[in-house]
Amino acid sequence: MSTKNLAKSIIHNIAPLDFIRSHMSTEEAENILRAFYPNSNITTCVAQNKLDIKYDLQIIVPAYNVEKTISQCLDSALQQETKYSYILTVVNDGSTDRSLEIIKSYQKKYPNQIEVISQKNRGLSGARNRAMKILQGKYITFLDSDDVLEKGAVEASLRAAFQSNADILQMGWLTSSTELDSSKDGIVYHPQALSGYAWGKLYKAQVLAHFQFSEGYWFEDTPISSILFGMKNYKTQVLNELIGYGYRINRNGITVKSRGKRRCLETYLITELCLKEYPKFGVLYDQRAYNHFLSQCLMNQKRLRRLPREIQEAVFVCECKLKVEYFDGMHSQQNRRVERALDEHKFGMFRLLELGRQIA
Repeated sequence: MSTKNLAKSIIHNIAPLDFIRSHMSTEEAENILRAFYPNSNITTCVAQNKLDIKYDLQIIVPAYNVEKTISQCLDSALQQETKYSYILTVVNDGSTDRSLEIIKSYQKKYPNQIEVISQKNRGLSGARNRAMKILQGKYITFLDSDDVLEKGAVEASLRAAFQSNADILQMGWLTSSTELDSSKDGIVYHPQALSGYAWGKLYKAQVLAHFQFSEGYWFEDTPISSILFGMKNYKTQVLNELIGYGYRINRNGITVKSRGKRRCLETYLITELCLKEYPKFGVLYDQRAYNHFLSQCLMNQKRLRRLPREIQEAVFVCECKLKVEYFDGMHSQQNRRVERALDEHKFGMFRLLELGRQIA
């Protein structure tokens, strides 16, 4: 029997567990989570960034100990053939290797196209936020320092964005653990909707004028889909035929590094923060937000799967509370089984839904 069929058989045999209700109270759940992870410093997503538009595009590149990949990253941006003007804002986030030396050598060679900011280490969010303090492009894009822009990405994406007047434009992307070249091996993604990643997009400067990434959290891209995609009167465009971004699979990234760690709990904390801050961004607790919340609950369970069962259940109970607090009386056809699990406090059913989604 294949692993997939075996897993399905297990789900079928333990399905009666979905009738088991959680009897943990909200107070108990909150106490359990505080004891498990007391260092939950909440940092806001609200900012006051300055608009000083000088270019068509500003490319924000956070860099921390990336001496092996930063040259390929910068070359991919600097070698773009385009009629549009652009600037690279590279933030050296307290690197202790040769990253800053390499970056400065590029700045010396391209003084009109690269600006360098150095700061003490604040993490990926802190580096992005530092660059966003002064938004210099009509559009902004994020380029991680171990990734690349594919050939023609700047010209094609900006041409489409200016023609449609898009506030957020999504490109397709290539993923690979080796070569980041669309003409070579790799998995190509042609998205049909906006992805939850910060990279691979163009954002009008005005979209980011009052936004920053919450610092100190893992899963820092969560506010992109939770908050930015919910801001009203923004026009979005998906340019899925353009493979504009090359994403390098990082074997030491958060997805792998976080498994079983206490900081996995931050996936719930940042979910809670985003919901709390919706009004500050004019985001409504509407059907879009509700469907996103239900999907996020499953994502949280996936990330928490290797933590003690008591912690998983405590997060589930707190999510039941959030549903009532922000979405009481709402219904979802898209995620109706998740909705039922939360409404009826059926933690066993909820765990099965997440496991079933993984092997579907």
